[in-house]
Amino acid sequence: MKISQITAIVKSLLLCKMGRKSPCAVSWSLTRKCNAHCVYCGYARNDSDMDTGKIFKIIDQLCAGGVRFISFTGGEILLRQDIKEIIEYTKAKGVFVKINTNGLILKDRIEDVKIVDVIHLSLDGLKDQHDCARGTGTYLKVVEAIETVRKHNIKLIVNTVISKYNVNHLAGILELCYTYNIKASFQPSRVKVLGEDRLNFAQPDPQEYKKAILRLLVLKKEKKYKKIILNSSVGLRHIYHWPHFKAIPCYAGLSYFRINSKGLLYNCEENREKFGVDIIKYGFKNALRMLKLTVCSDCWCAAAVESNFAMNLNIEVLLNYYRKCG
Repeated sequence: MKISQITAIVKSLLLCKMGRKSPCAVSWSLTRKCNAHCVYCGYARNDSDMDTGKIFKIIDQLCAGGVRFISFTGGEILLRQDIKEIIEYTKAKGVFVKINTNGLILKDRIEDVKIVDVIHLSLDGLKDQHDCARGTGTYLKVVEAIETVRKHNIKLIVNTVISKYNVNHLAGILELCYTYNIKASFQPSRVKVLGEDRLNFAQPDPQEYKKAILRLLVLKKEKKYKKIILNSSVGLRHIYHWPHFKAIPCYAGLSYFRINSKGLLYNCEENREKFGVDIIKYGFKNALRMLKLTVCSDCWCAAAVESNFAMNLNIEVLLNYYRKCG
């Protein structure tokens, strides 16, 4: 991490503590198109995407507004033929770039993404569990993607959504991550399908889910898995309460934000349908001023949970972050 990026975090923290908006990080869905059909997601759509020129203009505005961390996500961002140009343009601005992918075509597109800082790869279990959640044959593609990324020496983190298919098999994911020396992040299934209002039938049994989180807390203390499990113990104890989370001081809409594939700015994933402001129409700085803060107690995304606790200067979370960088 560069000095300018660390400075941006500190500045954002200080200003947010004073109740001011200070954008530091953005999660940006570049497309809703997807080549997978995950049981808990409704994003496999054919919506039109924003063109490259408009994306470059928004990147310019984000950087001018203080953003130093951008996570490009989807849908499946590797379906965009211009992803290499977008990444290169963003990196040239001195921005820390992370991408999220299902890995199905990562081997074929590795040359286009090899300069990113981190790749987050979806992994929902070993073969039987992953294929049940994400489609037959997808597990082998993910393993192929892991091996490809490791060969190119790119930092890799796997993201696991805890569902009824894998709730009793999380140790297998950790063993795979240990074999490849990569880190794993866990988060619960949403109550509703991502991007839709219908209930998610892949939700795990609540009692089995709680047992799984308790097991992760135990494994987190073991030397073998201490650096493998990316979630802090504080974060794991928070998501233990799924689906009825306890409220935590939240920095969505203050320090970090969400942009959808149409260029609408939101506080976070949870309220994207109601409060989006058009960046293309108003510009980022104006959209930032127009965006209304919202309050919820539904913080389920592992990255958001960890960020919120870190911004609240939770020592355990900060120490966990220090260890995971080692």
